[in-house]
Amino acid sequence: MHHPTDDRFEAYVEGRLEDAELASLESHVVACSWCQGQLEEWRALFTALRTLPRLAPSADFGNAVMARVRIARPWHAAAYGRLQRWVPDSTRGWAAAVALLALPVALGSSVLAWLLSRSYVTASGLWVFATDVFATGANRLASETSSAVLQSALVTRLLATADAFYANAGVQGIGLVATVALLSTTLSIWVLYRNLYRTPERETNHASYCF
Repeated sequence: MHHPTDDRFEAYVEGRLEDAELASLESHVVACSWCQGQLEEWRALFTALRTLPRLAPSADFGNAVMARVRIARPWHAAAYGRLQRWVPDSTRGWAAAVALLALPVALGSSVLAWLLSRSYVTASGLWVFATDVFATGANRLASETSSAVLQSALVTRLLATADAFYANAGVQGIGLVATVALLSTTLSIWVLYRNLYRTPERETNHASYCF
């Protein structure tokens, strides 16, 4: 009732069919002219393949191919490779690195101890001075950063777009946009919840991964 598949035709020509499958296919082909044509095509194909020259690669063919293969390394692997050049690979190297890192701490502790040994310097006064310097520097950095961000072309364009939208849409338009954004966010969270967190097939409160 059904014609044999191409895989069965191929296996028949190659002589890989079991006795039961072989008898079933031959009984079908005898009574089916279409399958007779298919079988002849497969035999002609294999006959043509046998006449083709057989080429064997040289002994170093695999090495020559692999030498030309270039695999792009991810950025974190490349960064780790560069970092490894600076990582010590011996006990003496690690000792030198620890000593180098501890040198600023030792110098700072020495300076702090010398300052506290002076009669006109107290720990509370030194702490107030350090916090004041830190606060002043942090405020200056935050001010310069915010001014640089506000003066950038992208922020200027965004502010101009927001002003134009407010002038055209008004408060009602802004409320409508906020409502649409809220509904879209809620819908997105629900879709992610149903597809990743609690699917209909898996009624558990966690996401599982298969590797």
